Amino acid sequence: MITRRKRMKRNLEDLRTSIFTFYANKYYNIFMNRFKFPTLDYQQRNFLMKRFWETGKIACFLLKETVGSDDAPNGILVFTDFAPTEFNIYDFPTKVTLINKRGVKWIPSSLQEVDKDVVLGFIQKNEKGISQFVFSLIYKIVECEMAIYQNLQANKTPLLIACSPEDEPVLRAIVDDMDETKPFIVIPSEYAERIKAFNSGAVYNVDKLYNYKCALENEIREFLGLENLGFGEKKEHLLVDEIAQNDQVTKQSGDTFYDSLLEFAERVEDTFGYALPIEVAEEELPAKENEEEEETQEDYD
Repeated sequence: MITRRKRMKRNLEDLRTSIFTFYANKYYNIFMNRFKFPTLDYQQRNFLMKRFWETGKIACFLLKETVGSDDAPNGILVFTDFAPTEFNIYDFPTKVTLINKRGVKWIPSSLQEVDKDVVLGFIQKNEKGISQFVFSLIYKIVECEMAIYQNLQANKTPLLIACSPEDEPVLRAIVDDMDETKPFIVIPSEYAERIKAFNSGAVYNVDKLYNYKCALENEIREFLGLENLGFGEKKEHLLVDEIAQNDQVTKQSGDTFYDSLLEFAERVEDTFGYALPIEVAEEELPAKENEEEEETQEDYD
């Protein structure tokens, strides 16, 4: 039989998992829309960005048989995972093995020479995946969200159930079947008159915890090169220098990804003669729209 305590523990574990999944999907979707590749189709772009999110690296080669065809006169770029096999004195891979996950015939099985047969691309200078950093902050957000949940539960006034000693086992069994989100306390009936109110004594910290959660999300957004001012804090509460400094740090962080992609695109064009333009997708925040609406309303007033 699953007791109330076991159900609560399982529900807390499910809640923790669902919170992590929510934020992981939220920032995965945001990152997937950060950059556009006009010369790639949607499947190529999706695979490319997904690998940058997960592993931070990719290998690509040009199907020479497709160059000059009606469907792809410039040829078809193929993106796939790789494993380095030889390195130069700068610790950069010079030869790699392409990982053929789906067992297709047109991915070479022989060693491929870097910047001749294949071109390697990295989304970060440290050659790590985006998710590695984002997840480290999401784990903290999950703990913060759990603390908010527990703080809210601790500040609920429990329902007191008075009973005789002989009825207590039956009532406790009934309570075990009740909604575990509602706090109950079973007490002997002789104490019911003496208890006027019950307070857990827990300090209400939801507002502080929420601000901390917003700060963690701002770190993720700054890392991804997204605007984070106004996310949990209004711009009018900040100094001009603070806004300028934040914008500069955010831009620099976002530019590191863009610069890495440009280097990748340049090597692709130099090696295969295939143009790979990259566009940065600008994010439009609802907060900005609200600010513009407020300014317009003030003009009318």
